[in-house]
Amino acid sequence: MCRIAWVWLLRRLHFFETLDLLDPDKTASCVHVDDKLKLLYINLPAVEQLIRNKGAQFSYHDNLGKALMNHPAFMKNMHKYRFPADPETDIEGRKKQRRSWVFDCTKID
Repeated sequence: MCRIAWVWLLRRLHFFETLDLLDPDKTASCVHVDDKLKLLYINLPAVEQLIRNKGAQFSYHDNLGKALMNHPAFMKNMHKYRFPADPETDIEGRKKQRRSWVFDCTKID
């Protein structure tokens, strides 16, 4: 495996491990697992901010997007999703739609 592929692999693995370290109360509005469909929805900009707030150096521009897209669990990004625990609502009182990355939970180690 070439060096760039290793870097991408480490970044995507570190990303999912980092999600587990974040406070569940804070991630509730930007990370959601649909147990029925076995899908993981992530609002990446909000998660980035939570990781930065913990003091970690994190940048989407470090090829994280490419690494996540190459992950076997990746399904799609830019998917509009209403996070159940999101406190913000739209004009009609529904949860706001957030652009999300979608992953197949059965393929995440």
